[in-house]
Amino acid sequence: MVVEGEWKNFVFTLLNESNKAKAYEHLKQYFYEDELVCSQFGRSTEECAGEFERFYDAVVPQNLSFMAAEKDTGEVAGVIMIALRYKDQDVSSLTNFQSPQLKNLANVVLKLEEEVNFPDRFGITEFASFLTASTNRKHREMGLMTEMFRRSLELLKATKTNIKYVKSVHTSPWTTKALGNLGFKELARIRFKDLQVEDNGEQLFPNLPDALYANFMYREV
Repeated sequence: MVVEGEWKNFVFTLLNESNKAKAYEHLKQYFYEDELVCSQFGRSTEECAGEFERFYDAVVPQNLSFMAAEKDTGEVAGVIMIALRYKDQDVSSLTNFQSPQLKNLANVVLKLEEEVNFPDRFGITEFASFLTASTNRKHREMGLMTEMFRRSLELLKATKTNIKYVKSVHTSPWTTKALGNLGFKELARIRFKDLQVEDNGEQLFPNLPDALYANFMYREV
C-alpha cells in the first residue's frame, strides 16, 4: 500500500476498525484541545470527541485515513482523516451535532463550500476531502504534517483513479502552510471576526485572534 511504510522515525498505517481507537485517542489529546477553534467550544474533550467520532466512524471504512506512529515506542504521532465526497451528496451529517458551537463550526464549512461550489466549478461529480489533520505536540515543526498530506495524494493517485481533485476547509495556519508547500491554492476564506450568532448578532468566536480565518484550498490529485 502506497501510504504505509516508514519515514524518518515514523511508521504509517491505514486506519481500520481494529486500530481506529488509537487514532481517536490521539485526537482527544492533541486536536480538540489544541486546535484554535475547537478550543473555544466550552465543552469537554470527551463531549467533542464523542460527536466527531460518530462522523469519523463512517469515514474510516473508505480506507483513506491513516496514522503515523513512532517506530521505537508505537506512540501515535499524527492522524489524518480523509473522506470521499460526491456532488449533490446529503451533507446533513456534517451539521448533525448536539452542541450549538459545533453546529456553528459546521455551518462555516458549509458556507465556504457553497461559496466555492467545488463540483460545478471544476465539472466533477466526486472528489476527496481532507477532514482533519493532527500531530502530537512534540512532533510539530518536523515536516510530519506535510508528509502525511503528500502520502495522502499518493494514496489517492494509486487507489482512486477517478478522483481528480482534493480539497480542504480548515482553520489552522499550520495546515495552510503544509498544503501550500504541496501546491494547494486558496479559493475562498472567511474571517472569524466577521462571523455572528444568527439569533443575536454577537460575534461567534470573540476570543479568537482577529487575523484568524477558515479557508478553502484545493489542488489536482
